Amino acid sequence: MAFSGDNDDELWPYLAEQLDGGRLDRELAFYLSEIRFCRGPVLVAGCGTGTVLLELLAAGRDAYGFDASGFLLELLQDKPAARRYPDLRARVTRQDLVDFEYGFDLAAICIRARSFLSLPSEDDAVRCLRNAFDHLAPAGRVLLNLSDPLLALSGPPPSQGSEFGPAGEFRHPRNGETIALSYRLRNGPMEEARDIEWRFWSREQEHRARTRLRRIERGEIELCLQRAGFDRWWLFGDIGRSPWTPEDPELFFIAERPR
Repeated sequence: MAFSGDNDDELWPYLAEQLDGGRLDRELAFYLSEIRFCRGPVLVAGCGTGTVLLELLAAGRDAYGFDASGFLLELLQDKPAARRYPDLRARVTRQDLVDFEYGFDLAAICIRARSFLSLPSEDDAVRCLRNAFDHLAPAGRVLLNLSDPLLALSGPPPSQGSEFGPAGEFRHPRNGETIALSYRLRNGPMEEARDIEWRFWSREQEHRARTRLRRIERGEIELCLQRAGFDRWWLFGDIGRSPWTPEDPELFFIAERPR
Protein backbone atom coordinates (compact mmCIF):
# COMPACT_ATOMS: atom_id res chain seq x y z
CA MET A 1 0.00 0.00 0.00
CA ALA A 2 1.83 3.08 -1.21
CA PHE A 3 0.99 6.31 0.57
CA SER A 4 0.06 9.08 -1.81
CA GLY A 5 -0.80 11.66 0.83
CA ASP A 6 -4.39 11.84 -0.43
CA ASN A 7 -5.94 8.86 1.36
CA ASP A 8 -6.22 9.68 5.05
CA ASP A 9 -7.78 6.28 5.77
CA GLU A 10 -4.24 4.93 5.46
CA LEU A 11 -3.42 6.88 8.60
CA TRP A 12 -5.31 4.48 10.87
CA PRO A 13 -2.55 1.80 11.12
CA TYR A 14 -0.10 4.56 12.03
CA LEU A 15 -2.39 6.03 14.69
CA ALA A 16 -3.02 2.56 16.12
CA GLU A 17 0.73 2.09 16.53
CA GLN A 18 1.08 5.44 18.30
CA LEU A 19 -1.45 4.31 20.91
CA ASP A 20 1.18 2.04 22.45
CA GLY A 21 2.63 5.16 24.06
CA GLY A 22 5.14 4.69 26.87
CA ARG A 23 4.65 0.91 27.04
CA LEU A 24 6.73 0.59 23.86
CA ASP A 25 9.81 1.43 25.93
CA ARG A 26 9.10 -1.51 28.25
CA GLU A 27 8.34 -3.82 25.36
CA LEU A 28 11.61 -2.87 23.66
CA ALA A 29 13.59 -3.32 26.88
CA PHE A 30 12.03 -6.78 27.28
CA TYR A 31 13.05 -7.85 23.79
CA LEU A 32 16.58 -6.47 24.04
CA SER A 33 17.11 -8.12 27.41
CA GLU A 34 15.82 -11.55 26.42
CA ILE A 35 17.44 -11.91 23.00
CA ARG A 36 20.85 -11.73 24.68
CA PHE A 37 20.33 -15.45 25.31
CA CYS A 38 19.49 -16.21 21.66
CA ARG A 39 22.02 -16.89 18.92
CA GLY A 40 20.86 -16.46 15.35
CA PRO A 41 18.31 -14.47 13.33
CA VAL A 42 15.58 -12.57 15.19
CA LEU A 43 12.16 -11.73 13.77
CA VAL A 44 9.86 -8.85 14.76
CA ALA A 45 6.31 -9.90 13.88
CA GLY A 46 4.09 -6.88 13.33
CA CYS A 47 7.09 -4.55 13.17
CA GLY A 48 5.08 -1.45 12.16
CA THR A 49 7.29 1.59 11.58
CA GLY A 50 10.30 -0.36 12.83
CA THR A 51 11.04 1.09 16.26
CA VAL A 52 11.88 -2.33 17.69
CA LEU A 53 13.47 -3.69 14.49
CA LEU A 54 15.84 -0.75 14.07
CA GLU A 55 16.94 -1.02 17.71
CA LEU A 56 17.73 -4.71 17.24
CA LEU A 57 19.77 -3.93 14.12
CA ALA A 58 21.58 -1.15 15.99
CA ALA A 59 22.44 -3.71 18.68
CA GLY A 60 24.14 -5.83 16.03
CA ARG A 61 21.44 -8.48 15.71
CA ASP A 62 20.59 -10.26 12.45
CA ALA A 63 17.02 -8.95 12.56
CA TYR A 64 14.05 -9.19 10.17
CA GLY A 65 10.53 -7.83 10.30
CA PHE A 66 7.15 -7.88 8.62
CA ASP A 67 3.86 -6.05 8.89
CA ALA A 68 0.47 -6.21 7.17
CA SER A 69 0.42 -2.45 6.57
CA GLY A 70 2.32 -1.22 3.54
CA PHE A 71 1.99 2.35 4.79
CA LEU A 72 3.79 1.56 8.05
CA LEU A 73 6.55 -0.23 6.17
CA GLU A 74 6.98 2.79 3.91
CA LEU A 75 7.32 5.03 6.97
CA LEU A 76 9.92 2.60 8.31
CA GLN A 77 11.99 2.88 5.14
CA ASP A 78 11.80 6.69 5.33
CA LYS A 79 13.27 6.92 8.82
CA PRO A 80 16.79 8.40 8.94
CA ALA A 81 17.98 5.42 11.01
CA ALA A 82 16.87 3.06 8.23
CA ARG A 83 19.46 4.53 5.87
CA ARG A 84 22.22 2.91 7.91
CA TYR A 85 21.16 -0.51 6.62
CA PRO A 86 21.46 -0.82 2.81
CA ASP A 87 19.87 -4.29 2.89
CA LEU A 88 16.83 -3.20 4.93
CA ARG A 89 14.38 -3.70 2.08
CA ALA A 90 15.43 -7.34 1.90
CA ARG A 91 14.91 -7.69 5.65
CA VAL A 92 11.42 -6.16 5.77
CA THR A 93 8.42 -7.66 4.01
CA ARG A 94 4.66 -7.27 3.94
CA GLN A 95 3.14 -10.40 5.45
CA ASP A 96 0.32 -11.58 7.68
CA LEU A 97 0.75 -12.48 11.35
CA VAL A 98 -0.79 -15.92 10.86
CA ASP A 99 0.72 -16.97 7.52
CA PHE A 100 4.19 -15.40 7.51
CA GLU A 101 6.92 -17.49 5.90
CA TYR A 102 10.73 -17.57 6.05
CA GLY A 103 13.12 -20.11 4.57
CA PHE A 104 15.43 -20.30 7.58
CA ASP A 105 15.24 -21.06 11.30
CA LEU A 106 14.90 -18.22 13.77
CA ALA A 107 16.48 -17.90 17.19
CA ALA A 108 13.73 -15.64 18.50
CA ILE A 109 10.41 -14.18 17.39
CA CYS A 110 9.13 -10.99 19.02
CA ILE A 111 5.36 -10.77 18.52
CA ARG A 112 4.10 -7.22 18.94
CA ALA A 113 1.19 -7.04 21.36
CA ARG A 114 -1.26 -4.95 19.35
CA SER A 115 -0.98 -7.25 16.33
CA PHE A 116 -1.46 -10.36 18.45
CA LEU A 117 -4.48 -8.95 20.33
CA SER A 118 -6.09 -7.96 17.03
CA LEU A 119 -6.32 -11.59 15.91
CA PRO A 120 -10.05 -12.33 15.66
CA SER A 121 -10.20 -15.68 17.47
CA GLU A 122 -8.37 -18.10 19.71
CA ASP A 123 -7.87 -20.40 16.72
CA ASP A 124 -6.09 -17.58 14.86
CA ALA A 125 -3.88 -17.00 17.90
CA VAL A 126 -3.00 -20.71 17.90
CA ARG A 127 -2.23 -20.61 14.16
CA CYS A 128 0.05 -17.62 14.72
CA LEU A 129 1.91 -19.32 17.56
CA ARG A 130 2.08 -22.63 15.69
CA ASN A 131 3.62 -20.88 12.70
CA ALA A 132 6.11 -19.22 15.04
CA PHE A 133 6.89 -22.62 16.61
CA ASP A 134 7.56 -24.12 13.18
CA HIS A 135 9.97 -21.30 12.30
CA LEU A 136 12.03 -21.56 15.49
CA ALA A 137 15.35 -23.33 15.72
CA PRO A 138 15.69 -25.86 18.57
CA ALA A 139 15.62 -23.90 21.86
CA GLY A 140 14.38 -20.85 19.92
CA ARG A 141 12.04 -18.56 21.79
CA VAL A 142 8.85 -16.58 21.26
CA LEU A 143 8.73 -13.31 23.22
CA LEU A 144 5.26 -11.95 23.87
CA ASN A 145 4.49 -8.89 26.00
CA LEU A 146 0.76 -8.28 26.52
CA SER A 147 -1.20 -5.54 28.23
CA ASP A 148 -4.60 -3.92 28.01
CA PRO A 149 -4.21 -1.46 25.10
CA LEU A 150 -6.80 0.88 26.62
CA LEU A 151 -4.48 1.56 29.57
CA ALA A 152 -2.28 3.67 27.29
CA LEU A 153 -5.11 6.06 26.41
CA SER A 154 -5.59 9.48 27.94
CA GLY A 155 -8.37 9.64 30.52
CA PRO A 156 -10.77 6.95 31.73
CA PRO A 157 -12.48 4.84 29.03
CA PRO A 158 -15.95 6.01 28.03
CA SER A 159 -18.82 3.76 29.01
CA GLN A 160 -20.44 1.41 26.53
CA GLY A 161 -22.34 3.24 23.78
CA SER A 162 -21.47 6.69 25.16
CA GLU A 163 -20.12 9.68 23.30
CA PHE A 164 -16.55 9.50 22.08
CA GLY A 165 -13.83 10.01 24.68
CA PRO A 166 -10.30 11.35 24.01
CA ALA A 167 -7.58 8.88 23.08
CA GLY A 168 -4.76 11.36 22.44
CA GLU A 169 -3.25 13.76 19.93
CA PHE A 170 -0.68 12.74 17.34
CA ARG A 171 1.28 14.29 14.52
CA HIS A 172 0.57 13.42 10.90
CA PRO A 173 3.69 11.52 9.75
CA ARG A 174 3.87 13.46 6.48
CA ASN A 175 2.65 17.01 6.99
CA GLY A 176 2.93 17.46 10.77
CA GLU A 177 -0.77 18.23 11.20
CA THR A 178 -2.14 17.60 14.71
CA ILE A 179 -4.67 14.78 14.66
CA ALA A 180 -7.05 14.34 17.59
CA LEU A 181 -8.11 10.73 18.10
CA SER A 182 -11.17 9.68 20.11
CA TYR A 183 -12.94 6.38 20.72
CA ARG A 184 -15.90 4.64 22.29
CA LEU A 185 -16.69 1.07 23.31
CA ARG A 186 -19.36 -0.73 21.32
CA ASN A 187 -19.81 -3.65 23.73
CA GLY A 188 -19.49 -4.42 27.42
CA PRO A 189 -16.19 -4.65 29.34
CA MET A 190 -16.59 -8.38 30.06
CA GLU A 191 -16.96 -9.48 26.44
CA GLU A 192 -14.32 -11.83 25.02
CA ALA A 193 -13.08 -9.04 22.75
CA ARG A 194 -13.51 -5.28 22.95
CA ASP A 195 -15.33 -3.79 19.98
CA ILE A 196 -13.93 -0.25 19.68
CA GLU A 197 -14.91 2.55 17.33
CA TRP A 198 -12.26 5.18 16.63
CA ARG A 199 -12.71 8.67 15.20
CA PHE A 200 -10.15 11.18 13.96
CA TRP A 201 -10.11 14.35 11.91
CA SER A 202 -7.63 15.09 9.16
CA ARG A 203 -7.80 17.98 6.71
CA GLU A 204 -11.24 18.89 8.06
CA GLN A 205 -12.66 15.48 7.23
CA GLU A 206 -13.88 12.91 9.74
CA HIS A 207 -12.60 9.34 9.52
CA ARG A 208 -13.67 6.29 11.50
CA ALA A 209 -12.25 2.83 12.08
CA ARG A 210 -13.46 -0.24 13.99
CA THR A 211 -11.23 -2.71 15.81
CA ARG A 212 -11.73 -5.77 17.96
CA LEU A 213 -9.04 -6.31 20.58
CA ARG A 214 -9.07 -9.57 22.48
CA ARG A 215 -9.00 -9.50 26.26
CA ILE A 216 -5.85 -10.72 28.00
CA GLU A 217 -6.34 -13.90 30.01
CA ARG A 218 -3.37 -15.85 31.31
CA GLY A 219 -5.15 -19.19 30.99
CA GLU A 220 -6.15 -18.59 27.37
CA ILE A 221 -2.62 -17.57 26.34
CA GLU A 222 -1.16 -20.64 28.03
CA LEU A 223 -3.71 -22.88 26.33
CA CYS A 224 -2.82 -21.31 22.97
CA LEU A 225 0.87 -21.95 23.60
CA GLN A 226 0.14 -25.58 24.49
CA ARG A 227 -2.04 -26.09 21.41
CA ALA A 228 0.72 -24.56 19.26
CA GLY A 229 3.23 -27.20 20.43
CA PHE A 230 5.04 -25.43 23.25
CA ASP A 231 5.53 -27.36 26.47
CA ARG A 232 7.91 -24.95 28.18
CA TRP A 233 7.23 -21.30 28.93
CA TRP A 234 7.71 -18.68 31.62
CA LEU A 235 5.47 -15.81 32.69
CA PHE A 236 6.77 -12.68 34.41
CA GLY A 237 5.19 -9.48 35.68
CA ASP A 238 7.87 -7.08 34.46
CA ILE A 239 11.07 -6.88 32.42
CA GLY A 240 13.07 -7.71 35.55
CA ARG A 241 11.50 -11.20 35.57
CA SER A 242 9.53 -10.67 38.75
CA PRO A 243 6.88 -13.37 39.30
CA TRP A 244 3.57 -12.43 37.70
CA THR A 245 0.59 -11.69 39.94
CA PRO A 246 -3.05 -10.99 38.97
CA GLU A 247 -2.48 -7.35 39.94
CA ASP A 248 0.22 -6.86 37.29
CA PRO A 249 -1.07 -4.87 34.27
CA GLU A 250 1.27 -6.63 31.83
CA LEU A 251 2.20 -10.23 31.04
CA PHE A 252 5.69 -11.07 29.78
CA PHE A 253 5.70 -14.53 28.19
CA ILE A 254 8.78 -16.43 27.04
CA ALA A 255 8.00 -19.71 25.25
CA GLU A 256 10.78 -22.07 24.15
CA ARG A 257 10.76 -24.72 21.44
CA PRO A 258 12.17 -28.07 22.66
CA ARG A 259 15.86 -28.59 22.02
